[in-house]
Amino acid sequence: MGTTPPPGRDAVESPDLPTLSLEGSLADGVVTVRALGPDDVASLAASVPAGESAVWGPGPGPYSGDRAAGVVREYEEGRRSRLKAGFAALDAGGSFVGGLVLQAGPPTLEPGTIAPAWLLSLLADGPRAVEAAYWTAPPARGRGYATRGLRLLADWALETAGFRSVWLEVDPVNRVSLAVAAGAGFAPLGTLPGHCRDEPDQGPHDCRILVRRGGEPAGRG
Repeated sequence: MGTTPPPGRDAVESPDLPTLSLEGSLADGVVTVRALGPDDVASLAASVPAGESAVWGPGPGPYSGDRAAGVVREYEEGRRSRLKAGFAALDAGGSFVGGLVLQAGPPTLEPGTIAPAWLLSLLADGPRAVEAAYWTAPPARGRGYATRGLRLLADWALETAGFRSVWLEVDPVNRVSLAVAAGAGFAPLGTLPGHCRDEPDQGPHDCRILVRRGGEPAGRG
């Protein structure tokens, strides 16, 4: 489960804008979130089954070691440019159970598209808006790791990193992902018809936009 941010947003270079570099880790006693790094290559490669798309980008698994290493390098470069960052989610024993991604910027609309009124406040946040996406490895699903990890990362983005809003794109028929979002304190703004693609060779589908802002409740446990 999860959502995958689209490519193509411009890098943010100004040191006055929010950071995507998490120092140390975030934890709630059940799940720990930290920056994705070279030590995660083997676990990342082993966690994505054949035919399943994960949060890291387009293209289904399985992941080879080289592909996983490329993912880590890509997100390390993205973090330095303040464009995007990858994070590993670990259980209480330190095992890799999934991942999360932050990508700077508000939703990107097709040229000529008129933004609906409900989206204007999020678009106005500009580079101080950040999209989150999440994915849990199949053996670890159903234990609340995605909700807890998303809540921790959104708290950090809003309270420490300097973002005004954290937002999600979720397929309206994906009830599991919508439940994760609600549990982490995200509220629906509206639905963009035909806005999202899960894979480049697949047709578009509707996307529900959900958001959390600073000072709002962090969701339930």
